[in-house]
Amino acid sequence: MQGYILFTAPALFIITGLFYDKINELKFSGIKRVFAIIILALLILLPFRYCVERTKMLNPNTTSTEWVEDLKKLGETNHGKAILFNYPRPIEAMFYTDFIVYNTIPDIESLKGIQKLGYKIYFAGSNNLPETIRENPDYQIIEMNDIPELK
Repeated sequence: MQGYILFTAPALFIITGLFYDKINELKFSGIKRVFAIIILALLILLPFRYCVERTKMLNPNTTSTEWVEDLKKLGETNHGKAILFNYPRPIEAMFYTDFIVYNTIPDIESLKGIQKLGYKIYFAGSNNLPETIRENPDYQIIEMNDIPELK
């Protein structure tokens, strides 16, 4: 909630300015003067670092939207009551589909109870699923593209 800082910013700027003036007024000599200059420089330069980090200019773009397209296709082709398990981004998946999504794998008894309620059960990725789930024809396993957590 960056907005809450907005109300305190003028007071913090005044306090920072007074601190800067007070340190600058003191007559230090030798190593103390060098240390005071470093403190004053850091006082000015560190906030710029956070400005640059927020723009994420220095981070390589590792995001891909192929997983979004997969979710949209899955949501378009499967209507009705459905649950997707073993998906590492459940909130994003529920945003793009009408599925109920979990990042966990339930036990077999829970899956049977869910099926009795009339839900279709899907699993994302098969690499960490137990054999009982992989071999059961009632569960559909979907290989999703470009999800780093599943690779």
